[in-house]
Parts: sequence; C-alpha cells; structure tokens
Amino acid sequence: MRVHCEENMSSFPMDDVVCSIHISTYGTTMDSIIVKGLDSEGKNSGFGLDSKVVPIGYKFKDITVNEETVEFRGIKYSKVVVNVAFERLRGSYVVIIFMPCIAFVLLSYMTLFMESR
Repeated sequence: MRVHCEENMSSFPMDDVVCSIHISTYGTTMDSIIVKGLDSEGKNSGFGLDSKVVPIGYKFKDITVNEETVEFRGIKYSKVVVNVAFERLRGSYVVIIFMPCIAFVLLSYMTLFMESR
C-alpha cells in the first residue's frame, strides 16, 4: 500500500506530519460487512507500522484509529480512518540553518561597535 501525505511547510522545521488512511467498503453496505479497526474496548485492533517505512528525517509519533459511518445516496457504509503521525527530527536543522543565521546576525552587530578610521 502506498500512501501520500501532504506536508504544511509553514512551520518548517518544527512541523509534524499526519497521514490519514481511509479504509471503507463502498462495494458492500453495512448490512453485509462492517469494517472494524477497534476492538471491544475501543483500542487499536492491530494497525501498526513497520520501522522500515518511516520517512527519512522523521520519527514515528502515534497511530490513532477511528471508526465512522458514511452515508452515500441514502446507503450507510462503515469506514475506518487510520491517522499515522510523524515528528520531524529537528537536531540537524538547528546546526545547518539556525546556527549560521545566529552567527551572521552576531557578526553584523559586531560591526556596529568597531572603530571607524
């Protein structure tokens, strides 16, 4: 299964990414099949993530599973929504982006205190 997750780059590199996977049976109504993602206690019934599929530069954060009922043209279908959350690893961005910017600003301010000839 391939899943595409959209990223909001407005808070880069302090952003988190949530991938939503919708699993439903639009070919069969709720009278025949009910898709279940939660067990009888309301907990995740087996959705997991292999550590090999975590994108580079991220770490796995959380999986949440919700069951929903969708009505389409008067017919009810069951749907499971699996939200997989990833957190960006921020350490390298501090060294690569923030440290040079801070050094540049400090160097610029130092020129204000130099004697002119």
